[in-house]
Amino acid sequence: MTDSNCWPGGLVRLSSGITEALVAPGIGANCVRFRIGRTDVLEQPVSPADLQSRPAWAGCPVLFPLPGRLPDARYTFRGREYRLPANAPDGQAFMHG
Repeated sequence: MTDSNCWPGGLVRLSSGITEALVAPGIGANCVRFRIGRTDVLEQPVSPADLQSRPAWAGCPVLFPLPGRLPDARYTFRGREYRLPANAPDGQAFMHG
């Protein structure tokens, strides 16, 4: 893994105990490293250019706020309702991506 300064938007490090994830927010919130102890669980991209040229080869995109389709373009989390733009072709749902 190269220096985090070369990644657009830098890298965000998330960790708990011996588990660590590095996420590249500037490249689709792609998780570019997931490690448990000394074991890497994901194939790591060599560089941002490598990930951008072959996005399905390494890392793992974080699907935010959700994968797939959201009927009525809204959801409730912890008692609070969230509305997203109805961007599906039918204008009735939110679609990731």
